[in-house]
Amino acid sequence: MPHAVPMIRALSLSPAISWLKARDIDCEPFLQPFGLSSAPFGDPFRPVPLLHVGGFLRALARKEGPDVACRIVAEASTTELALLGAVALGTRTPIEALSRISAVLPVFCSHEQLAIKVAPSSVDVWHSYTVKFDPETEHLLLQYAVAMADRLLGMTGAAGPRMTLIDLPPHPDFGVKHLRTWFGDAVRPSERRGTHIVLDASMAERPFPRVARDHLLSGRLPALEPIRGDGSFGGSVKTMLVSMLAEDIPTIREMAKLSGTSVRTFQRRLSGEGLVYSDLVEEVRQTHAMRLMSMPNATAKSVSGDLGYEYQSSFTRAMLRWTGASPKRFKSQRGNPG
Repeated sequence: MPHAVPMIRALSLSPAISWLKARDIDCEPFLQPFGLSSAPFGDPFRPVPLLHVGGFLRALARKEGPDVACRIVAEASTTELALLGAVALGTRTPIEALSRISAVLPVFCSHEQLAIKVAPSSVDVWHSYTVKFDPETEHLLLQYAVAMADRLLGMTGAAGPRMTLIDLPPHPDFGVKHLRTWFGDAVRPSERRGTHIVLDASMAERPFPRVARDHLLSGRLPALEPIRGDGSFGGSVKTMLVSMLAEDIPTIREMAKLSGTSVRTFQRRLSGEGLVYSDLVEEVRQTHAMRLMSMPNATAKSVSGDLGYEYQSSFTRAMLRWTGASPKRFKSQRGNPG
């Protein structure tokens, strides 16, 4: 698989934010350290750094307990759980829903994989991430996915435990004991990366009640392209830059960290595509500056903030460099004085 900056849609944060709000817990202390303060409150389909979402979940678990992912999924609405409420549209059984989710994962997350093998008496499901997390974060993210699978199976009306086997890497401090409350004795610690789930065929093919199928149809997703964009490493960096424009533009060291690489490896991957990081930052800012400054009510002050400039004077100098005109003159030349 070609290299890319690990990304996931911002809507992945919605269930956790709702869970915190229901308990009158301030979400900002969990979001701010990972640059996610605005992520849950703007465009839900905006790409955000997968490593930062993992860090957010890790910080939340350290405060609220190692089974927090199970608790979040258990209390989330079907609409918030987008991969259940909007992707598995109109499917008749859990195995159909899982197959549809597997097909759409590249739209939702850049480094997440779901594989399914159907046998006469059982169904094997493998779930993993192709980016390396620390053991605690990996356990929590995989736990979240197991809880999602169990929630899907529960939509059939079947009582738990609903999975025959769940192999996943243990939490480094708590093992898997905290998950047996949720999934019974099917849970076993694994030394392999990723999760292996075994379902009885009768469970995987158990039909959803009509009411469940109708409820699934209520939350359609818009048509979206794969989150990796054009498939190039530079393309994924540009996607991440566009998403982070209104926040602090990451330095090359910060972007390399978001990519899960050293600065040297990050630069080498870009140079292999004939790209330089500073040029990408400039290109993304210029493209969006032209678009924003063409809007009727745009001002130099508002656009400079939208593009992540600390000082308006820096934006004015950039406009002079790009267009040969100040922001005010640029707008007046287009018959739209600001």
